[in-house]
Formats: sequence, structure tokens, C-alpha cells
Amino acid sequence: MATTDLLVERFSGGRWRSNCYLVTLGRQALVIDPGQAASEVTPLIESRGLEVVAVLCTHGHFDHVEGAHLIREVSPAPLYIHAADDQLMRSASLYRKLFDGTEPVPHVPADAHYEADDGELALGPFSVTITHIPGHTEGGVFLTVGDDLFTGDTLLPPKLGRTDLPGGDAAVLERSLPRIVRFAPELRVHPGHGQPTTMAQAVADTPQLQALAESV
Repeated sequence: MATTDLLVERFSGGRWRSNCYLVTLGRQALVIDPGQAASEVTPLIESRGLEVVAVLCTHGHFDHVEGAHLIREVSPAPLYIHAADDQLMRSASLYRKLFDGTEPVPHVPADAHYEADDGELALGPFSVTITHIPGHTEGGVFLTVGDDLFTGDTLLPPKLGRTDLPGGDAAVLERSLPRIVRFAPELRVHPGHGQPTTMAQAVADTPQLQALAESV
């Protein structure tokens, strides 16, 4: 995979301004975290004649999966999520009602699950590395595509993801931190909310990671 040809586009939407990413190589694409902003992605898929090879979820919170049905309307691409977050995704309508008080989320079932821990996915021209980083949710993952790292809501520089939401566990997240600081500093970090940064900057800006990095 020629990473220099990889195009990452970010779209933010909904009350929580959740990021949805369209990652393309030529005419083939990945959609990562199909939240409300998926409504901005679907017209691009059609107008550019893109073939979506997969829809990848970093975790199962409703604001990151509620637009999956929109992608499904324009593409039969399989949807992937970690098995530990499958039930969380199935409960998206309940949590949307609790947090947003709005209409139900049309459910798109997962077509496949990531490996229990870590693994690689070959998806068309894309090579995707899956790293299980639980804590924000039980099945939260980081997705590495070339030099780009998609961290969902687990890493939101300059802070870590919340652990008081469904599926969260502060002690588990604490145990996951050493895995986070081992990522290459030059990687471009694309979080579930907010602006992109680099891994080096994310570690420097996030106190818990900075302290850990200085101790090793």
C-alpha cells in the first residue's frame, strides 16, 4: 500500500461533533466510525464512484455508529466491530435516547468481528492493523492504516476518553496506557472528536501518557 497516495478526510456531525473518516486510495475507500456525519460521506461515495471495501468502527457508542445505515444504503460493504462492543452497538438506540432524546438509530448488524486482541485485515488495497485498547469501552480498538492512526474516543488529545459511559472501566484503561505510548511518534492521530495531531504531540499533550513515556 502506497501510503503517500492515501487520502484521509474528516467529517464532524451531531450534537457531540463526532468524527467520521473517509479514507481513500484511488477509487476504493474505507469508512471509519459512521456517525451522523456519514450523511456528508454518502454523497461523496456516489459522486466519486467510490467502492467502499469496509466500514470500520473503533467502538460501539451510538454517536460513532448511528450513520451506518446511510453507508449501507449506498454500499454493501461489510461492517466490522470488536465482538466485545457488539452489544453496545445493538443498544445504540437506547443510549441515543438517554443522551440525546432523539429518534431511534436504525440498526446495522456487524458483518464481522475483529480478532479478540490484535490482528491485521487486508481490505482491498488497504492493510489495517487492529490493536485492542479497552477502557473507554470493552471492545475499543485503534486502527492503523499506513501512517494514520484512528483512536476513536480512547485517545482525545490532550485527554483520554471517559470511563463513566457504557462499557467504560478506568482500571482497564489505566492498564491499556503502556500499549498507547508504544505507537510510533510519527503516526498521524485521528481521534473520535476534535482535530488531528501526531502521536508524539498527543503523548506530550496528554499528562497521563507524558508521565508514562518519561518513566520508561
